[in-house]
Formats: sequence, structure tokens, C-alpha cells
Amino acid sequence: MNSNSFKTTVICLTKSYNLADFSAWLMYHYFYFDRVIILDNESEVDIQTECKKYPRVECKKIEGWANQWKLFSDILNLKTDIEFSEGEYVMFLDDDEYLYESSHNDFINRKIMADFKPTGYNIRQRRFISETIDDSFGQLDCLLLPEILMAPKFLPETRDTILPAHNVYAVSEYSSQGKAIIRWSPGNKYDFRKGKKEIGHVPWINGIRMSDVVGSGVSKTTYGLQPHPWAPKSPVKPALLFLFHYHIKSMADWNKKIERGSAATKNDTRKNGTYDDDITKNSKYHWNKDWFNKTTNLIYWPHVQFELDEINKKMLEVPDGKIIF
Repeated sequence: MNSNSFKTTVICLTKSYNLADFSAWLMYHYFYFDRVIILDNESEVDIQTECKKYPRVECKKIEGWANQWKLFSDILNLKTDIEFSEGEYVMFLDDDEYLYESSHNDFINRKIMADFKPTGYNIRQRRFISETIDDSFGQLDCLLLPEILMAPKFLPETRDTILPAHNVYAVSEYSSQGKAIIRWSPGNKYDFRKGKKEIGHVPWINGIRMSDVVGSGVSKTTYGLQPHPWAPKSPVKPALLFLFHYHIKSMADWNKKIERGSAATKNDTRKNGTYDDDITKNSKYHWNKDWFNKTTNLIYWPHVQFELDEINKKMLEVPDGKIIF
């Protein structure tokens, strides 16, 4: 059991090769969570030094190709040196995924994207994020956040910006795979793998996979219905928590993933066209089929970049760059 009694913890397993991307992700989520745990899986850049800037960040080295499903299960089952407290909210995120919390009034009062104005410094988020998670949970010990998939309007060869500033747009789809927030309990047994059933970022808890979906319903898979605030006929109320996944970045980023084997495995999903070494032939990259030009449902989501700008302003006020909060 964790004697420090953190209310919220995010864990990121990363094999980082872009320090600017990692630094932005870390700075952003540091303001959201009470504790950030980085699992450095042989990153190509020095993220250890970056982590040392933050008092509530733990950085642990992972050597070799990590079996993330076993690792995540072991972490939740206290088979590593990471400890948790009863009722602690635990989330596993990648460093190209951003959690975003929005207020009730933000959605109620806003009808179109042009009306959106960021409210307050992001530093306020950590104070309220646990309350927002409380409000989003139902009776279950697992909350599913479907991902909003993000991609650039046009696929560049390379990029020189961090992901949230990368001219990104949201793919307007209601159903998507997502990530879970777990309400941890020492009496639960966690397993992200179960026989030949679908493996994903929602665990089986005591042999049952079932999660409240943020904003709507219950899911028995890794998929859920994600209510979008710009959809006036949405069958569910807008959610308070969103998860933005910057999954399409640039040709260079994709080739990097192919090179190290993390883009996809050579199995049936690769063979049926779901993934392809050439990203322009990837069925998940819709734009190669003139999809982008034919749809009117792509909306620019600047939320994360707005928050990062506010954090940067706040960071300028920190004496000698020493973070004490």
C-alpha cells in the first residue's frame, strides 16, 4: 500500500525519440495528476534529466522489449516497486496521448468552436481533476475514455513542432478504442490479458472486463461511445473528460515506428490492410482516399495547445526554473 496516498497517478511507458514532444507531455500531465510515473524503455533522448525537474515525477528504467500487458498487470497487482492507495485513480497513457478536462459550463454555453475560450491556468486542473473523475465514474471500478484520433490536415515528410501544435484535426467518429482510468483496490485482481480475447488498455478486474464509458453507458470491450460537443444530435450528454491521441504525425514519425517494430505486428491486421509499412496505404489514414476533402466533420481542436500555452506562462514565473508545486 502507498503511504503517500496519492489521489491520481498516470503511468507512461515510453521509448521516446523526440525530447520536445516528451517534455511537453510531461509538463502538461504534471499539472493534471498528483503523481507521474515514467517507464523509460531505452529512450533515444535524455528523458531522465527532464523528469528530475519535477518533484512528483518518478522515472524508472525498463530494459529490453517490454511486454506492456504483463507489465501493466504486474504494476496494478503490486508485483513491482510501485505502490497505490485504496481508491487511487490510475491511468496508463502513451506520450502522444493527452487527457483533457472540461467544465460543465464550457459545454453548456458553447455552441460552435469559435466561441471557445480557455479558462484559467492549467494549474487549476490538478485541484479538480480527481473530482471530475469522481463525477464521471459509475458503480464500476473502471472508466473508459474513448480516444479522439488526431492527425495533420496534410501528411508532412517531417515536422519541427510538438504534437499539439502540429496543425491537428480530429477525426469525427463516435466509437473508438480508448484507455482506462482504474479506481484501484488491493482486493482486486487485474489482468490486461485473458486467453485469446481482445487485448487492450481496459483490464479484466476479478475476471470481468466491464467499464463505465465517460459520458455514456457501459462497455465490455475496449471500445465506447464518445460524445462530441459539436454534435447537436448526439444521443448522449457531452463528456467532462476527453482523450486526444495524436496518432498520425509525419512520414518520418511513422517510419520510425516501423523501423523499431512498434507501429504494428506482422499478423492478420497488417495483411488485411489495417496497417501498412507505407502510411499512405494505411486504411486508418483516410486522407489518401480523398476522404478529407469530402467530409465536413473535421473540426480543429486547439484545447491542448491552449492549456500548454497557459502552463508555459506559469512556468515563466517559476524562480530559476525550479518547480516546487
